[in-house]
Amino acid sequence: MPWLVRHEQEIYRDLLNPDERKNIFAKYIVEGMLRGDALSRYQSYQLAINNTILTPNEIRELEDRNPVEGGDKLFTPMNMMELGATPPTPAPAQGSQSARNWSDQAAIETRAQKASDDRRSLMNRNVRLFEDAVSRVVTRETNAIRKAAKSKLGQRSAAGFETWLEGFYKQLREWFPDYFRNIMLTYAESIMSSVADELGNEPVELNDELREWIEGYLTNFTEVYAVGGEKQLRALLAESEGDEDAETKINARMDGWEATKAGKTGFEQAFEAGNALSIFGYAAAGVSLLQWRARGESCPLCRKMNGKRIKIGNSFFDAGDTLEADGVDPLPIVRKIKHGPLHQACDCVTVAG
Repeated sequence: MPWLVRHEQEIYRDLLNPDERKNIFAKYIVEGMLRGDALSRYQSYQLAINNTILTPNEIRELEDRNPVEGGDKLFTPMNMMELGATPPTPAPAQGSQSARNWSDQAAIETRAQKASDDRRSLMNRNVRLFEDAVSRVVTRETNAIRKAAKSKLGQRSAAGFETWLEGFYKQLREWFPDYFRNIMLTYAESIMSSVADELGNEPVELNDELREWIEGYLTNFTEVYAVGGEKQLRALLAESEGDEDAETKINARMDGWEATKAGKTGFEQAFEAGNALSIFGYAAAGVSLLQWRARGESCPLCRKMNGKRIKIGNSFFDAGDTLEADGVDPLPIVRKIKHGPLHQACDCVTVAG
């Protein structure tokens, strides 16, 4: 890369004084620019470990991961030695996680990384489907609310609007799942195939048990959506100074919903439903451990969670917990969390641990 060499030479010549040049030099680190796919990277890392080129923690640093205890040592394969030398006597097992386990650990990490990359890609491909469905819901929702606000609040009847609001969200609970049912059925088949590819077994069929699970998921999703929308509007009514002000604020909120609600909710549901479906597939396959996986460029909170493991059926967090990480405010946990997303725009995934 001729331009990089020229830059290094110019930095050395123009930015360093004679004394600094004795101990300091400039060099571009180009590994990030040349990064390959996950499988290729981890295969090269395995070669680097086996040939005493890099330590495990040096590799973890290249992958934007935290160091681990015992990872600063160089390891040499036991089957490599100088010709004619006497093979060393194996030391008794000490029960520690050292060179004996690094080959297995690297294989596990490779599998988990590939599974999380593939699953995240699948979820991202389905974001648009959820966005489109939410967009149609929001259009129906905002049109009805605008019309009712004009009719009720325009006639100075805040109480009438509140009564209408309660009835509207009661009806919404009946038709809301219909917008997502077919999407969830198709999505479930895709996620089950992804889980099967990860585990090397046959995918879970779209049977009565899985269909029942999907109906339960849709019921919960509907309730969260309806309660959230109604709560926002009642808060606007409570803080408004008169019916005219209330109508103005409600219309402004409808503008906001139309602009952002589909995108936020669609992205969230692609990962919420995708992770929940994955866990269903793992449970059906007899997987006992789950692992939280974040991308290297994720926020500090998600990076703090990367690699965390729990027994399937347990939770990563309970309501009332707090997650802390360097450089960001603590995140209070308000509900039980068994999988990602952890927060808005979070794209963390759950894989077999």
